[in-house]
This record gives sequence, C-alpha cells and structure tokens, in this order.
Amino acid sequence: MDHSLPKPWKCLVDDRTGILYFWNPETNVAQYERPICPPPRNVAQVSLSSSYACFGSCTIEFDGASRGNPGRAGAGAVLRASDNTVLFYLREGLGF
Repeated sequence: MDHSLPKPWKCLVDDRTGILYFWNPETNVAQYERPICPPPRNVAQVSLSSSYACFGSCTIEFDGASRGNPGRAGAGAVLRASDNTVLFYLREGLGF
C-alpha cells in the first residue's frame, strides 16, 4: 500500500504491460499520472501586498496533535510577516 497517495487512490500494475497506473475506486477513474493531493479544506488566505512579497522576513508557526496512535489528529500553521501580520493560515483534521 502506498501511503503517499491521496485517499482513495490505489497504485496498480497492468497485467499485460507491467506498467504502473493509478485507480480511484470511488470514481472508477484510472490514469498513468500520479494523482496529487487536493488542496486542504478550511483554508483561509490573505492576499500578500507587494511590500510583504518583496521585503522583510516571515515566520511560520506550526503544530499538530493526536488522540491515540492511530487516532483523530489535527495540524495547523500560521505564516506571519515581520510586523506579526497574518499572511496565511490553515488548519486541517487528519486521521479518522
């Protein structure tokens, strides 16, 4: 099992050619290109002004936690400009 694939994708081998392909059993889509993870849910984004994009420094703060292993988990991150303005943040539930 390839844990780096987004759920519910599966990596399979074509019996006739021996070539790897990827299959989504929920949508019945098959493709040769490795599927990419969808963008995270619950994302809030603040547009970067040109002053932040070109000058100064940024700080990223991130953390995560879980209840048990395996178990329900979550993670989050905040990107701040040098004046502590929030430029970007996200939070995401993980696990089951």
